[in-house]
Amino acid sequence: MKDEPWMAQFQQLLDKEAIREVIYRYCRGMDRRDWEVVASAFHPGAYDDHGVYRGSATGFIEFSKPRHEHVTMCMHHIGNIIIEFQSSERAMVESYCIGTHRYAPGNEAARKAIARSLAKDVDKPLELTMWVRYVDVITKREGEWRIEHRSVVWEGMRADVVPEGAPVLGSDWVTARRDRSDPVYTQLPKS
Repeated sequence: MKDEPWMAQFQQLLDKEAIREVIYRYCRGMDRRDWEVVASAFHPGAYDDHGVYRGSATGFIEFSKPRHEHVTMCMHHIGNIIIEFQSSERAMVESYCIGTHRYAPGNEAARKAIARSLAKDVDKPLELTMWVRYVDVITKREGEWRIEHRSVVWEGMRADVVPEGAPVLGSDWVTARRDRSDPVYTQLPKS
């Protein structure tokens, strides 16, 4: 019965969903500055090439922490995900991503690099929209899929000054938090 073709197809569907969850978990971790969740998307010893950083995934997380101190809003939107299995424990995964980061004043080195064309406005909140693709080798170790090697492929970006009157923390909207006080954590049932 183990050799039934439908069983292999069913397992591949389960594996594809587990791989998608890895990509989504990474995004939630980055958007909420939940570094443990980001780390859980990578295997120990994984490599990350983010362009501005190349090295271990653990090093990328440490690199990201101070860079995100002045990011008041961060949202990764995942679009197309193509999963191509190379074996039952290895897949090449391409994920389209639109990432938006809103930078408050501070961390001037990062802001100036982003806003070269907006140099006169570097003292105002900036919003950066990036178009990238994550090209990942995702492997299954001890029954768990995680990223082993990531290359971020740059497609383009746009930087804008945040318009006056944009919703801010404390407004009438339920507002996002970039930590564990975000509604996604506070509204989860207690176990």
